[in-house]
Amino acid sequence: MPGASTVVRGLALLRQVGSAKIANTALRIVPMLAKLLLTVYAGRYLPFEDLGIYGIVFAAVMILNSLLGQSFSYVIVRELVDATPSEALNKMRDQLVLYGLNYALLAAIVVASTAVGFQPLPQNVLWFIVVLTSLEGIGAAVWSNMNAMHQQVWANAVFFVRSGLWVVPAVLLGLWDVSFRSASIILWSWVWGCVLSLLLVCYIWRYLPAGEILRSPVDWRWIFRGVSKSFPVWVGTIGLAAGVYVDRFVVQRFLSLTEVGVITFYGTFTNALIALLQAGVIAFAMPRLVRYHRERDNSAFKSEARRTIFQAAVSAAAVAICLALVVPALSLLTQRAALIAHLGVFWLMLLGVWLRGTAESLQTVLFSSHNDKPIWVGNLLFLLPAIGGNALLVPILGLSGVGISAIISGAFLLGWRGKFVYPLVGRACRATHRIARSNCANSDSKSRI
Repeated sequence: MPGASTVVRGLALLRQVGSAKIANTALRIVPMLAKLLLTVYAGRYLPFEDLGIYGIVFAAVMILNSLLGQSFSYVIVRELVDATPSEALNKMRDQLVLYGLNYALLAAIVVASTAVGFQPLPQNVLWFIVVLTSLEGIGAAVWSNMNAMHQQVWANAVFFVRSGLWVVPAVLLGLWDVSFRSASIILWSWVWGCVLSLLLVCYIWRYLPAGEILRSPVDWRWIFRGVSKSFPVWVGTIGLAAGVYVDRFVVQRFLSLTEVGVITFYGTFTNALIALLQAGVIAFAMPRLVRYHRERDNSAFKSEARRTIFQAAVSAAAVAICLALVVPALSLLTQRAALIAHLGVFWLMLLGVWLRGTAESLQTVLFSSHNDKPIWVGNLLFLLPAIGGNALLVPILGLSGVGISAIISGAFLLGWRGKFVYPLVGRACRATHRIARSNCANSDSKSRI
């Protein structure tokens, strides 16, 4: 039948161009568009102070997730690649136990600080931070675990619910009634989006042998060993997260919540670039790189690493160019003079995030080859240009200091990681990422934990 053969040929062509990658990227683009909608809506209708509060909560959640997650994903994702369903479920159960204890500690600290009268933020904002840190931390762990289990499309479907779907009712409510135009409504919508995403995870993973959780005890020795192994990486991850979001706290300190609202508006778009890069390139490359390293297929590892780095740099540049053209038009739609006046800051931030996005692909190569030390040391050192640049330049140059600091810190991270990646994948290097006998292997062995 001609019709059937046409369909078969069409499906084969779709596979050739990477249907999973297309679906995966689309599932990250849609949440990005939803956040774009939220950002334009908030920029148009919300007071900048409310947008600033949302930005502070978002930054606090991201930093606390790095702190309380203890970089445990660095341990578990390597072990989930090609693990049996039973093994995967038990390891994820133990990870959840660790996270639960950390989130309980955070809640206890908030209760204690409130009891003694210490409240750096309004009490309702503090509790939003606690709840969203817990839900987002679990959601981020699920995303990493699904990618390691070769469920990239499902991972981003869940991410869509957690990060994009809830935006629609939040915006519609605000357009319907002025009383719903507040940071609280946005934060409550975010909470319910996280809850719905976790319910979807339970449905997707219904095939896992849930009874194993009850039949096997928590492996505390594995948890402690994993925490110990991930400790240096954890320190570096905290440094990276703090470095990325410290600008909002510096701006709040030296300028005002209005200016925090401005960089929150633009930061939504720059962060979307990193998210797209992780979904469209890195999420697919990481399991392959881990497998090639495990199988000691040096040629395949180097080829995949080079391809990943090239795709990341080009893809990030393409997205950056699109954002550089689209966001100014969106700023005009908000009819806010503060946003229009600071478009130059956005372009500086965009260049900085392109540098950092390209550096993300280098981290994936280092991670897959177990070169953890250059990662955590570089992430920790990233704090110096990030905090130092913002603290020095923002009081002098205003918001322009945020953009210049982003470029300086992004260039540092790219240069640092590149220094360690080149010996692994450079054409002149015949040795590989294994502990070996050559100069490249010496570089590798020195950087292992």
